[in-house]
Amino acid sequence: GIRKGLVANVSYNCKFIDCEFVRDAVGESPGGGLSFEIDMSREITFTRTKFAAYPYSGSQISRSSGDINFKDCDFVDAPPLFTEFNFDCSVKDSRIQVNVPEFQNNTGGIGLGSSCSNIKAINNELVLDNVHMGVTTADIQTFPQATCIGNEIKGNTFRMTNSQVGIGVSGGRTVVSGNRIFGGIRAAFHSSLRRKEQSGLDGLAWFTNNIVVGDLARVMYISERVVLEENEFIHEGGANDTPHGNIINNHGSNKVDSKNIKLVNNTFHNWFLQNNSVNLVGEMDGSINLSNNHFRGCVNTPDGDFIIDFKD
Repeated sequence: GIRKGLVANVSYNCKFIDCEFVRDAVGESPGGGLSFEIDMSREITFTRTKFAAYPYSGSQISRSSGDINFKDCDFVDAPPLFTEFNFDCSVKDSRIQVNVPEFQNNTGGIGLGSSCSNIKAINNELVLDNVHMGVTTADIQTFPQATCIGNEIKGNTFRMTNSQVGIGVSGGRTVVSGNRIFGGIRAAFHSSLRRKEQSGLDGLAWFTNNIVVGDLARVMYISERVVLEENEFIHEGGANDTPHGNIINNHGSNKVDSKNIKLVNNTFHNWFLQNNSVNLVGEMDGSINLSNNHFRGCVNTPDGDFIIDFKD
């Protein structure tokens, strides 16, 4: 198709096996087109199916769609993007290739929108160029993040260039585990989980057993209610080439408290330990745990600076 490669709206109990859907808009001006669209649908499965868009085009899986599952599929410049209250969906064992011609915010390899719950991205291979995030949290509209829980991002491999963030999360009870991220990114992770409506275990995001290798400037943007445990961060350019050395930095963030933060048993290679590498501001309590982290081959901060800085 020119405007859309596939439309499966208000559909139920459909199976697509060994299919190919292409949006070919080269030389056309379709306006508002999508690589594929799935709205208000249930129980749709895609197996060994290819989605492609020429040129790059986002998709739309939205409007309370549920049980939409992709298995062993290929996505070429047509990434799967879940938004608007999707639930119980998955992308597994698939290959995703995205090259955005001109950088745009909210672009990514997989979209887990801030209103979606119980979405699983597991064992996928992603090759991404010029995207905002490997896993983006963008949604069509801004919804309360308290509705977004239980997402899983596990065992994926990201190879990224000219991009900003490896993996973003926006909901509690999210598990980011066993992923491998390589290449040119500014930050490994982004957490926008700040809503006080989420409490206890429902209000936490776990980042565990991930390996990140690249020209990193920081580990995480905007951190609250997160667990970073047993991850490995390797700056491949060498410590002297690192322009920044932020690990967690809440300074300058709006309405962010420093609560429920755990940074334990992580390893940092070739890191530049600069002034305020860990910089936490806002209201604090006894829920902060910074312990047993290891720094290998790192450059120390100049005398008189503070690697860890708390400001209540």
